[in-house]
Amino acid sequence: MNEVGGVREELIVKKKVVEARVHNVPRAIYRTIRSFVESSPKVVYHWNIGVLVEKEVIFEKCGKWRLIVDLKEKSIVLEKQQRAALILRKENGQWRMSIEGVPEVFPVEINVLRANYIVSDVPFARLIAFNEIFSKIEEFVEIV
Repeated sequence: MNEVGGVREELIVKKKVVEARVHNVPRAIYRTIRSFVESSPKVVYHWNIGVLVEKEVIFEKCGKWRLIVDLKEKSIVLEKQQRAALILRKENGQWRMSIEGVPEVFPVEINVLRANYIVSDVPFARLIAFNEIFSKIEEFVEIV
């Protein structure tokens, strides 16, 4: 409780609260993911047009990132210069996400996506929620 000008202020949280988990990732990984989530979704940009190569659909923002959707393996990889920043893969009927620099593999569930964030020690870094990353991926491919 605080007193401001002789008036007692109370704030009581009535809903369940979970603590955020912040994962520090390598700078290159953070920059790749941030570039991806902040890329414009407008159709006029070349990275919003996929190219089908055999059983893969590739979306690419040259020099920044490539999103590779493997139709055969049912996996999605976000990479820069052949270094996987993020991998989404369906295992035993459950989509799971892994991010380079984070030792865990996460189930794609709303509570997990909302409570986990990445950050790095780059200038002007901001927290990027797993949910934001996943939502951006869903702009390119429907994950069923």
